Amino acid sequence: MFAPMDGVVSQVNVAVGSLTPSNQTVFTVLNPDKLEVKLKINEYNAKMVKPGQVVDITGDSIPETDKITGKVVSVSPVASTNNNNSGSSETVIEVIVSIDNITESIKPGITVNCDIKTVDKKSILTLQLNMLIPDKDGINYVYVLSKDKKTMLKKKVELGIASDMKVELASGDVKEGDFVVMDPKATYKDGAKIKISEKQ
Repeated sequence: MFAPMDGVVSQVNVAVGSLTPSNQTVFTVLNPDKLEVKLKINEYNAKMVKPGQVVDITGDSIPETDKITGKVVSVSPVASTNNNNSGSSETVIEVIVSIDNITESIKPGITVNCDIKTVDKKSILTLQLNMLIPDKDGINYVYVLSKDKKTMLKKKVELGIASDMKVELASGDVKEGDFVVMDPKATYKDGAKIKISEKQ
């Protein structure tokens, strides 16, 4: 019996002396130097994904000092249904990502997070999504601390492209270095006095 590739046996499905059906997989062989990431992306976001786009890869088992990158290899032309733990389902598109630099922390079977760079923009300001306060008309605002850090000012902002955590600041009276309030409450008012407390 010969394997079609060099690699490591990751799974054995037979025992010595046993009989196996002709269609049963006997061994699973993988090449640890050529691993890929298989993603299930919802149909709304999948329309922006194209082969060749750069991907930043992170995960619980990957040290923050490891900068792991990859590229989108393929986007499936066929959609499928993905069922989640809550019992609901969504339409997803399978995306395959190659890994450029495989380190010791990258192992088959681990869970990773992939940030696909669908648009390449440089020198832009971004806001975290939990800084925004949308009103009933869909207009977004943020609260920015005054220069003396004694009051907070409500600023209207126009947004651009967004990821899961951040969004581009397309326009608005918010500058680099400004202090912006996180998780603002609906009861906050423009010009309200504030007091900054330092955590020990």
